Amino acid sequence: MLFNRDMRTTLPALHFANPDHSPVMDKMHHQRHRQKQHYDQHVKVLHPLAINDMVRLRHPGGGWSDMVMVLRQVTPRSYVVKSDDGILFRRNRRDLLKVPPHQPVFPTLDLQDAIMRHPGTPAANGH
Repeated sequence: MLFNRDMRTTLPALHFANPDHSPVMDKMHHQRHRQKQHYDQHVKVLHPLAINDMVRLRHPGGGWSDMVMVLRQVTPRSYVVKSDDGILFRRNRRDLLKVPPHQPVFPTLDLQDAIMRHPGTPAANGH
């Protein structure tokens, strides 16, 4: 049995010269194919990121971080990103959320314009 050796025993045993494994292999292949079809029903395609893309990092507890920049691609699904603090992170693609290019990275709000647009606020009335 082990290393194709015969067992030294007095128990009777069947010895097959060349067993046919093809039915078992066909059944295993069919089962793998069915599992792949069920898995692929809910798979989301993640497009590759480019260098200098702005992305958000997924926090371990949930939620997303501030913007970070993609420095390089290490493997097909792994990227090195740099935060504003200069800290480098290596993250899997599923933990990186690409920010659309038209969305401002740091939206600015002019407080005076906001107050003037809403004249009912106490600051707009001079109180």
